[in-house]
Amino acid sequence: MQCQIWRVALQESSTDFDNLLRLFGFEMHLSVQEQQNSKMFQNTKDVLTAKRQNKVKLYLHLDTQQFAAKSLLENIYGSLHNIADLRVISTGRSSEVLSFQMDLFLQGALYEMETGQTCVPQLLSLNSHFSLHSPSEQSNFICTLYLRAKQMGVLAVLQPVFQAWPSYWVVDLAERKTSLFFLVELLKFHTKISKMKKPVEIWGSAEEHELRIFLQCLPYVSQVRFSDYIHNKADDTKAAIKVLVDLFICASEIDKDNYLKMLSSVCSYSSFPFADDTGENQSTFLLELYSYVIEYESRTGRSVLSALLPIYQSAPTVWVIDLSKSVTSLLYQTMQLQGTKRPVELKGWSTDETEPRNMLTCIGNFLQCLPLLSQLRLELLSGDENKSVRKTVIDVILGLFISASDKGDDTLKILYSLCSYSSFPFADDTGEIQSIFLVELYFFVKEYETQTGRNVLPALLPIYQSAPSVWVLDLSKGVTSFLYQTMQLQATKKPVELRGWTNNEKDLKCFLHCLSFVSQLRFSDLGLILNDDISGAVKLVVHLFISASESGAETLNILSSVCSYSTFPFADDTGEVQSTFLLELYSYVREFESQTGRCVLPALKPIYQSAPATWVIHLSKGVTPLLCETMQVQAMKRPVEIRGLTTDESELRTILHCVPYMLELKCSGRFFQSVCEVLSTGQNWNPVEVATLLRPLNFTVTLMEMLPRRICSAVGRVLSQADPKEHLCLSLFPQSISWQGMNALFSAISRLQKLRTDSQFVRNALNEIYASHAGHLVTNLVRSSDNWINLSEQELESYDCAALRFALHYSDDVKLNLLGTVIPKEEAENILQLLHRVSELRVDRHLLLNLLDACSRSREQKKVTTSLLMALHNKLDFSQSSTANLFGQESRKTLSLSDVDCRSISTAIQLSACDTELIMFDCEASDGTLLELFPALRHIHLSLDKPELLRLMLLTQYVGEARALARSLGKEIDLSHTTLNSCACEVLGLVLEHSEHLSHLNLSHCKLTDSCLNLLLPHLHKVQELDLSNNDITDTGAQKLQKFLVRTQTVHIFNNHITDMSFFMNNQYNPVVSIEIDHNWPTEKGDHSKFLVTDDPVFMMKQTIGILTKKITTVTVFDPEISVHDDVIVYRFECEMGGEFQCRATELVFGMKDRGCVEYRVIHWDIGCFSNNNYEPAGPLYDIKTTIGEIYLLHLPHCEAEADALGDISVAHMHDGVTEILTPVQITSSHVTVRISGLSSFLVVRRRGCMTRFVRGQVLLFLDQINRVEQRLWVFLLARNVSATEIKKEHQEFTPIKTSSDCILRQKGKYCLSSSLKKYKVQPKTYVFHNTRDPDHHSAFELFFGSEVSELRVRIHEKRSPKRETTKWNRRVILKCNDNRAYKIKTEGGTNGKGNCLLTEKKWRSSLSDLLDELHEDELKKMKAYMRDYTDFAPIPKGKLEKKERHELVDLIVETWGFQTSVQAVAYIMRKLPRNDYAVTSILKPYQIQFGLITEQENTDF
Repeated sequence: MQCQIWRVALQESSTDFDNLLRLFGFEMHLSVQEQQNSKMFQNTKDVLTAKRQNKVKLYLHLDTQQFAAKSLLENIYGSLHNIADLRVISTGRSSEVLSFQMDLFLQGALYEMETGQTCVPQLLSLNSHFSLHSPSEQSNFICTLYLRAKQMGVLAVLQPVFQAWPSYWVVDLAERKTSLFFLVELLKFHTKISKMKKPVEIWGSAEEHELRIFLQCLPYVSQVRFSDYIHNKADDTKAAIKVLVDLFICASEIDKDNYLKMLSSVCSYSSFPFADDTGENQSTFLLELYSYVIEYESRTGRSVLSALLPIYQSAPTVWVIDLSKSVTSLLYQTMQLQGTKRPVELKGWSTDETEPRNMLTCIGNFLQCLPLLSQLRLELLSGDENKSVRKTVIDVILGLFISASDKGDDTLKILYSLCSYSSFPFADDTGEIQSIFLVELYFFVKEYETQTGRNVLPALLPIYQSAPSVWVLDLSKGVTSFLYQTMQLQATKKPVELRGWTNNEKDLKCFLHCLSFVSQLRFSDLGLILNDDISGAVKLVVHLFISASESGAETLNILSSVCSYSTFPFADDTGEVQSTFLLELYSYVREFESQTGRCVLPALKPIYQSAPATWVIHLSKGVTPLLCETMQVQAMKRPVEIRGLTTDESELRTILHCVPYMLELKCSGRFFQSVCEVLSTGQNWNPVEVATLLRPLNFTVTLMEMLPRRICSAVGRVLSQADPKEHLCLSLFPQSISWQGMNALFSAISRLQKLRTDSQFVRNALNEIYASHAGHLVTNLVRSSDNWINLSEQELESYDCAALRFALHYSDDVKLNLLGTVIPKEEAENILQLLHRVSELRVDRHLLLNLLDACSRSREQKKVTTSLLMALHNKLDFSQSSTANLFGQESRKTLSLSDVDCRSISTAIQLSACDTELIMFDCEASDGTLLELFPALRHIHLSLDKPELLRLMLLTQYVGEARALARSLGKEIDLSHTTLNSCACEVLGLVLEHSEHLSHLNLSHCKLTDSCLNLLLPHLHKVQELDLSNNDITDTGAQKLQKFLVRTQTVHIFNNHITDMSFFMNNQYNPVVSIEIDHNWPTEKGDHSKFLVTDDPVFMMKQTIGILTKKITTVTVFDPEISVHDDVIVYRFECEMGGEFQCRATELVFGMKDRGCVEYRVIHWDIGCFSNNNYEPAGPLYDIKTTIGEIYLLHLPHCEAEADALGDISVAHMHDGVTEILTPVQITSSHVTVRISGLSSFLVVRRRGCMTRFVRGQVLLFLDQINRVEQRLWVFLLARNVSATEIKKEHQEFTPIKTSSDCILRQKGKYCLSSSLKKYKVQPKTYVFHNTRDPDHHSAFELFFGSEVSELRVRIHEKRSPKRETTKWNRRVILKCNDNRAYKIKTEGGTNGKGNCLLTEKKWRSSLSDLLDELHEDELKKMKAYMRDYTDFAPIPKGKLEKKERHELVDLIVETWGFQTSVQAVAYIMRKLPRNDYAVTSILKPYQIQFGLITEQENTDF
């Protein structure tokens, strides 16, 4: 019908199509097969192309044919921008609609190619409902579209369609046998254009040769999965399992390494083989898969299971086992394949009398699986499950514990650990259901013990000590004595949440009896809100307190304690609901007391003294007169939040009466204004009373909307009562305010500290002040507005400008905001005359040009120009950002600068004779216009767009101009994405030649060739960071380039035509010390050779590296201050500025943003932290904290020795019980670097099962004098990133022997030790090296020899076979304590045995102050004389010494002579005084020893 109406309407020439569209809800219905005549064609075009507020919704109707009339399609394609929705309607099958939509896209692609108009993306957006089709239909659609588009040559145009659909691929192997051959091609094309892989869902079965074709699709697939519906039929599940196993068999036969690895990868996800977690269906599939594979292997003798291991190591996340089905030994065997322990959820309860026996049989089989589980849980029971079902569930739990106890203590302990979690026996906190279950479990256990005489309850104690986290009880269902007995089992007190009320005295008494085991009593806030039953909860609380008071003082005290918390009676702060509850509670108590004569309120006082944290009052719901009385009960003032407004005078007075009990008042901006407005109309108007609101409002008041004189006068009288010592802040945002109102407001306020206004108010205020010539009011207005006059976004007239000049005349050092302001041209020069009174001026670029033009026309050009530039802080900003304001930012526009504009800019800068920052982004100018800037370039710091910069360079003709331009560009030149020819490079070379402080030069994407580079080479040595990436430089140009990189620190050279990077990496003048890697960059070389990391500064990576950055980072090496606390070494260092600092003891490198102080230590890690991820520790765990400053970059040492292994290491960040894996930003031969934002614990981790074979190791030696005739040498084989300081601390009873320790060790390599001595003994004979990162480090070998030996040679060999040994470490060892660089460790009790501690300059200042306090006045005068005449170093002038006090001398001495020299000088002066007594020397000696001024022996002699 609709289609026929539109057909008739389109054939008429007088149809009102706008009304027809409104009648049909802007829907237009057309038949796609109907050939349109000229009138219909034109009318259809007019309807679709007409601009309307509402776009047309186009409905196309299909009849018997599926092709569309060409004239209609042309109208649709040309009007897509006016169409809101496009739908195809057919009475036939959905395949007809899809076929038409395909034609629509294909014809649209041809239309786009012919006309150049964008068509396909718009068609795609109008067909968003296409996603409603099933993925199978989408996949078939895309496959057919690909074939037809390829034949028609429109694949490129239809790329948006291929990127959008399908959401995932559905491949029916049974029906797609003929098209599987092009499936690989389609997936490859789809992956290439969409930049992403999508899952594939397999349907049906296939032959072996078809599976081999499907395997070729794997590189373009993210997941392989099956339909969720296969579990509905056993045959479908078997077919899916057969397809999966056949795929793995084919993959292993074709190419065992590549295809098998890819297939394992796309099948290794947690929900395999389904898209989502399907619980029991997934577990059943995996068990049947294992069963099928075992049967297949036994039948064929082939090994398939090992290929399926990655699947079982990633799925399922939770095993779901149905106990109503038999639990076979296959479950245990299957679970053995998983890489980590997983939770198990049991289900399948039945009330059949025969089922419990079957379940107990299953339980016996299930117990053997316990060591492979991480948690044991049950399927969630619904709240309406009958008691018999819960009894069956409890029987299962009971049966498990009884069977486990029969098996022995080990099995019982494992079961304990699996059941000891807060939500037991369910996965999540289930509230009341969990609590009912635990109480009933206790009841049935006691019943079982009575019937059998067995003692089962002790075995269940761990459950009750961990669950529940909160007891949820419905008192309306009664309270049994078993609740008390159950709660007795818990180890700690736990909260109780009540749902449902009771007045039964017996139940209340029983519940009160349980309070000894309760930490907090609360209610469900959601339940009270939904059921609107606050009054019921209130009555329950009162009855509980009455019953408690009757039970005695002890019970009352316990009840008070469990109710005394800030959020009572809820778990979290509920704001208004909590306040409503507490007010209703108080009201009910007062009513109860008046009715019964009993005194209840004193018992409730502890509640009001702790709750609420904030009173929340909603005025629209009324204010109870008892509010003030309730707040009086609280022990201290509390914040109050008032929501809404009211015109009820009595309610507002109630609020005022509460002010003495308010700590802070939060309310809407209009609240204070409405209080003044309502109360000022009454007879009892008292401004002093209202003024009490100012303190809780923090003396901040907002006035808005309509402000007549009456309201202003009332507010002014209130504000005049404010304490003169307080800072009063007034925000004025009125829609309208009269002069009389403003005068009434400001005349009453003499102590306004801050005024916040908008620009319209300021404009009106200045006009009123100017009209009354009240200059004194300008001072008040400006001072209270933080010295700002804000006239932004205003269009000023001549009168407004006169008012502004009047205000400036009565102001000094004022700040003026004219952003977005329009000023008449003739008024600009007049305003300039007063800019010397402006300290800061904000203008947009248009007004700035007008002001500069006015300067050029002024008679006092130099004066006004200087004033203008000073107000602008010598910054002329013509960029788009200068137009930013409070209301957002204008659309991006380019400002065209004329010759006059640039001449005004240049003249102004020359007249100011000061360096000026000139910002010309988003500006365009002609060549002649840019030439106007050259005379002023020597005074300019220039910033402009890259094309304009290049044009400015090309205009440079003389050396003087090049020198001025180079100076104006500063330290950075960025010409990236700008084409540079030889002429441009020649001029750029001239500019670079005269650049003195250039640090960054960016020439990326400039199409530079070798010949262009040759013009720049002589000047590139000046640059510190050079970016030449994405150009046309070849090996020839690169080889020349590396010879000029003398002071260049970083060079980006990737994406050029360079095939050999070796000359960059081996640059003898500036060696590469790190290589930045982009793992995603595609390689063009097939060389996958491995390189072993050595001690070379050049670190070779695999040839797949696509980005090489030559980079030198200055790292400061420091010796940390070391102390021992709680038997743990604590490292500490301070830095005075930002940079990168490397600890000599641990090799950690800290990237500090600024000055800072860092403390760090090695702590033990918990292996359980890595049970849920695919990583294992590969280094020490460092706990890092900063007391000052911030770390932004952290380099942790690693020990990997192979390039391949570097891709498998990351950094783990452990905090708040969570282990987060951080992605490295850089990996060098020695360190892995991560960016960090928060501190806690960090360690290097390695992916499990990685291919690491070699690690960088170290050999540490410690000497032990056993007795007079025998010595022992302890030999440690450790990874390189284990701190030697930590080993020395662990074995401090032995003497460390210093020797070169580096070596390369093989993982699981077998090592033996030998010596050059004739008589020695080694134990053990061999040692297998495991880099397991054990927290404790043990020696590998013990070497015994005579005490007369003072020198020997020690060798460590690796035994590769009985006849083959390789020497890994061979050193000459001198047996004496030669560790002169030993770190000084200070213990908690003071210094160590030798008295060594690291003394800093900060400590020296403190010690020097103590030393000066020991001197008499005459000694201090002599000291100053010696300091004045001290000749060994620079003497301190007499003028600096005369008036210095003792404490001032400390800084003068240290700052003049430095740390070490000042120690030496003070020691010299103390000897001359003379002051060689213990009081002075005890302070000086430690510092003299540290700097080697005296020896420790001299100190002992002294």
